[in-house]
Amino acid sequence: MTSQAVSSVFAAYKLPLHEVPKPRDGGKSLAARAKDAGLEPPTVGARIAFFGAKIHGEFMLASTFDAIATTRPALPGAPLTQSAASQILIRDWTGELANQILGHLKNQSRRVALSFETRTPIPLSGQAVELMTPKAPGSQVVLFRTGRGGLAFCFDAFCHTDLDLRMAAAADDGNDGTLTLL
Repeated sequence: MTSQAVSSVFAAYKLPLHEVPKPRDGGKSLAARAKDAGLEPPTVGARIAFFGAKIHGEFMLASTFDAIATTRPALPGAPLTQSAASQILIRDWTGELANQILGHLKNQSRRVALSFETRTPIPLSGQAVELMTPKAPGSQVVLFRTGRGGLAFCFDAFCHTDLDLRMAAAADDGNDGTLTLL
């Protein structure tokens, strides 16, 4: 369910993702897991807290500047560079992408009567990205390779004892709505 939501958002922005095997060590940050999988360490990221009656936690997205930059709509006369201004634009765009992905997950979860609310995305860069570490037991971490660098995401969820996220994934019919490109 989560892997498909991530792939569909990035595919809409013409960035195909290729899932890579991830190391088994569950206590590592997303940056360390990416490095262990042979991916370039992420430089930008975003976190979004979510909460509901049966589930709460954080959604995390981390990637390289170049991978996220290829998905950002172009601004006329303002090419992206490695400048501080471009870094801020890409960092903030990462937050928007995370919000779109979590929106897909929220739509999918309603099919199994699982609802949750979300907070505002928190865009991150620098050391804050290096410290993004899942906390919940059984957090779903997926790593991808792109033509422009690596990408990692984590659905870090604490679930009510009678909730099985595998059931939600099985109920997914692949149709989670129309993506509106920004």
